[in-house]
Amino acid sequence: LHRWINMHQERVVAKQPLYAIGFTFTGSLVIMIPLTPRHLPPKRNDFSMNLIQVLKRCEVFVGLGDRDLEMVASLSSWRRSTYDTGEFIFYENTKAEDFYILERGEVSLMITSYKKETGEVTQIPVDNITTGDVFGWSAIVAPHSRAMSAISTKPSSVFAVHGTELTKLMDTHHSLGYEVMKGLVRVMGTRLRNLPDKLAGRRKLPPGRQRRPR
Repeated sequence: LHRWINMHQERVVAKQPLYAIGFTFTGSLVIMIPLTPRHLPPKRNDFSMNLIQVLKRCEVFVGLGDRDLEMVASLSSWRRSTYDTGEFIFYENTKAEDFYILERGEVSLMITSYKKETGEVTQIPVDNITTGDVFGWSAIVAPHSRAMSAISTKPSSVFAVHGTELTKLMDTHHSLGYEVMKGLVRVMGTRLRNLPDKLAGRRKLPPGRQRRPR
């Protein structure tokens, strides 16, 4: 029946009536039931399909099944934003509201260093985010304050979701929340182990344009 529905979905757009056909066990009775759009299987839009593919490749969500991935992708606050090279995504010591996944490009996480003697302020890169990585996890972990700034070092596209909405879903569906936090701890552990090497090999970043994050 669903195959028949998919073949005739265009008739719904044209407001033509559709009918489902049912039979008794003896096959002697045919029932014609008007089929309205609300009976049709939901169709995913391009945004949702792209987001689900990104989630499947993301290590934080790798332990989730298809049903759980659908629930995560269905959160209403998801959005996609693009950033140019040198553009800040968020700033250190600000309220953490959004949780991010890098769809493409490159992002560096930085801390600010102040030299009291000279008054010099420098940005020190401490981590490099590449395609499929998550960042901004302070949005789902208390005290919800940014410990670092994030700057796009290449033209980048990111998916973002409100941390409160994602946290509520995790609290409601405990097994889903457990898998997400397990994946997040795994990612955090890997980055902390690699941090000394990254600090030793830090590179100069392009100057950031002081445009407020969206």
